[in-house]
Amino acid sequence: MATIKDKGICIKTQDVSESDRRLTLLLLDRGRVTCYARGAKKTGSKFHAAAQVFAYSEFVLFEGPNFYSLAQCELKQNFYGVRADYDRLCLAAHIMELAEQMLMPDVPCQNALRVIYFALQKLAVPASDALRTAAVFELKFLQGEGFIDNELPKIPANFSVQAKNAVAEILNADIRQAFELSREVGAAQTSLHETREIMNALDLFRREILGFPLKSIQLLNVGEIGIGSGIGNDTYA
Repeated sequence: MATIKDKGICIKTQDVSESDRRLTLLLLDRGRVTCYARGAKKTGSKFHAAAQVFAYSEFVLFEGPNFYSLAQCELKQNFYGVRADYDRLCLAAHIMELAEQMLMPDVPCQNALRVIYFALQKLAVPASDALRTAAVFELKFLQGEGFIDNELPKIPANFSVQAKNAVAEILNADIRQAFELSREVGAAQTSLHETREIMNALDLFRREILGFPLKSIQLLNVGEIGIGSGIGNDTYA
């Protein structure tokens, strides 16, 4: 049985028995894989910390004919701050679901993993602009995966010039710069309203690609973020 070593993020877990879990991992060199983690539900398990959604770890996997099983893992970052706030947790869940639905299995995903890491790192900081972080993540993720270039190919009929400028600024920055752009500094001074415009435009574009809405989007309709009053109601120009 071959052994592989790779770094990545756990994007989904599924309990398969009283003590075991099936993990969906996003690995740097292997891409999206599913592996079996024996005993991971037990608090004292050596796998427990890394077998949590959002956990960034170094994994050692046994590679079987049709499956992977977890042999060793070392937690590097758990992004605990995203769990401390309901809205941040919803946005982080959205990031995980988007990665699961849009990334092909067994295809290296260095760019996607880097964007996800920066987004979770930013969301874990209580003072950061959570909704803008999610918008930046999705724009850079879609750009990195080749779905968009330097602008959204379609925008809603009521998309403002300010929101369009904000999108252009994010897409023309590198990944680190895009997350560090301030709402107060730069060509696009992104207000909360404009960030919601961008998220609604992304929802339209995403549903066109996937053919169905993401479950996590519905979580975003609740709480202080409240982007959802417009989600799914806009139409293209």
